[in-house]
Amino acid sequence: MASTRFPGLPGGGSSGMVHLAPARIRGPASAIEADAEGSPMHVRMARMTFSGDAHELAKRAESGLLPILEEQAGFQAYSVASTGDEIWSLSVWDSAESAEAANSVAAGWVAENMSGEVDIIETKIGELLISTTLGVTA
Repeated sequence: MASTRFPGLPGGGSSGMVHLAPARIRGPASAIEADAEGSPMHVRMARMTFSGDAHELAKRAESGLLPILEEQAGFQAYSVASTGDEIWSLSVWDSAESAEAANSVAAGWVAENMSGEVDIIETKIGELLISTTLGVTA
């Protein structure tokens, strides 16, 4: 898991370190580029509070939630980051509708598997504007 220093990051704690889990990309790169050139991809962003070890929670999401998301129509990528006192997840989808559908899937999985450890406090759906990983340009 990579760590990057972001000075002054709100909620980053005294270390200012953000831990990033690598994104997983499904499908051939040419399919991703075609999506980026055609209709815009969308993201589902979730902000969560947590108790316990963020790395352990991320491992559980990787082994439990990620396979479920990968089976959903329109899935492209998934990342999880910790700012020290919060966990953020970002998933990329072929459409706003796919991202919205993932909202209930992810919330249901968290409620069933991480109740009392993780609380989703905010989710947003938005258009992906730039992604060096997915080859999306402005």
